Amino acid sequence: MSPARYLTCSALVFLLVGALEAYYHYRADRWGVFAWDYQTFHKRILINKLFLKTRYLLNEEHEFNCYAFGSSRLAALDARHFGDRCYNFTHSAGLVADHLRAVKTLLDAGLPVEKVYIALDDLSYNEDPSLASDQHMRRAYPVDLGEYLGFGSLFLMRPVDLTDVGLVTGRNPKEEIPRFIVDPNLDTERIRLFYRKFFDDPRGTDARFRRLKGLAEGDSYHGAVTMDALREFQALADRHGFELEVFSMPLHYKTYLARDYRWFTRFKREVASILPFRDFSGLNAYTTDNRYWRETSHFSAVVGDVVAGAVADRTVAADGRMGRKISADNIDEEEQRQLQIDATYLPRLIRREGLMSLPPRFAEFWREQNRLESVTISRHGVPSYMDLSGGGKVHLTRANTGRERLGEVRLGLERGDFFILRFRIESMQRKQFQLQMVHDKSEYEGRFREHRLHLGQGHNTGLFAGYASVDRPLIRLVLGGGEAQVAWEALQVEKISLSPAERAAAEGYDDHYPADSDG
Repeated sequence: MSPARYLTCSALVFLLVGALEAYYHYRADRWGVFAWDYQTFHKRILINKLFLKTRYLLNEEHEFNCYAFGSSRLAALDARHFGDRCYNFTHSAGLVADHLRAVKTLLDAGLPVEKVYIALDDLSYNEDPSLASDQHMRRAYPVDLGEYLGFGSLFLMRPVDLTDVGLVTGRNPKEEIPRFIVDPNLDTERIRLFYRKFFDDPRGTDARFRRLKGLAEGDSYHGAVTMDALREFQALADRHGFELEVFSMPLHYKTYLARDYRWFTRFKREVASILPFRDFSGLNAYTTDNRYWRETSHFSAVVGDVVAGAVADRTVAADGRMGRKISADNIDEEEQRQLQIDATYLPRLIRREGLMSLPPRFAEFWREQNRLESVTISRHGVPSYMDLSGGGKVHLTRANTGRERLGEVRLGLERGDFFILRFRIESMQRKQFQLQMVHDKSEYEGRFREHRLHLGQGHNTGLFAGYASVDRPLIRLVLGGGEAQVAWEALQVEKISLSPAERAAAEGYDDHYPADSDG
């Protein structure tokens, strides 16, 4: 075979293989980007709403001139609170940079834009916007030839995944789902119905949430990208004459308390320096009630109604000052006020959880009010146990017994006392350990509440808040398997002095769950 013929055949084979690969992924359509009717998708897929919603608005007839942008949490908000022509542009892990690009695309296409609402959350500074272009669920709508080529390469020329065979052959068939791309409020109604079951079993819901953790904190701060996008949004609003409203969404108490407060307040301070916004974060009647949440990230449509109503009416909603107006002039005052409100909710959360991680700012707040007093702790168990009532060191190998990996102390507390506990451990390697607290079996799903914690190399500190459901409760620290070389300081335990009203609210919460007729 001549070289020219060989090259020609090789090129044809290469093109044929590429075409078959592209057709395979087109048929599979795992992220729904080729669903031209906006409602026929394969089962159990996570579609790219950013792409589909942009394509729908650009190519189909509609009367929308108002847009509410946010992450997937915004799906629980009925945009009709903002007007009959307002479109809920919620999409997975939606960031302000993504929203800005979408609005620019709509304006460049000549579509009317009269109002824009931007919902901020902790993702707005935790997530790296530069990663979206390589993520199938978050890839934006392409606007030029280069982007179209990149889009096609991402979705059609990726490695063949054999788990997609069922999608290609039809064994896992497509089905019609509610047209929430065309009418996003259908998604809100689905959420409204789904959450009703949590109101039927509030104790069971709380028990389930005790096993859940708050969303993990990001490992770096990405707020600068959001600030640049907000400045550009404001300039765009001035240039095109549309109204711009910004608000921050509620956070479940476990996620809120897990956030690095320095990053969180830095983010809000930077936003306030650009434009005022309404803040729905913090502890309040909705963020501390598990019946309003599917997990520690997504809230119910009842909460969405409260948020949307407060934003639309420019009011402060409900308990805990939800929707307070934050500006560069009042942010310090408002953050201090919110800290005081948060502190009133903590006892009932501690009572419900039994043992929970606590941000240091609350211990500092109680200390300033002289509401912390030292508690005696005494060593418990046989001498080979680690002495957590004093300092110590241990070097363990995999062959060491469980007893040698265990430390126990008794706390000088009475049933019904609230307390905080601090630990400080220096580790020579990364290790996992469990912090356990023995409780009244009838209250806390077994004899103890357990936290699985991870030690990094070097110094590790932790702060927990607890509720004593038995007299002189027992705290255990259990090192994981494998080799361990750690040194620790004595556990520090302090009792929290609560007012009679705070104690009554904490003790009585489970006996009369707040009612809500809307469910």
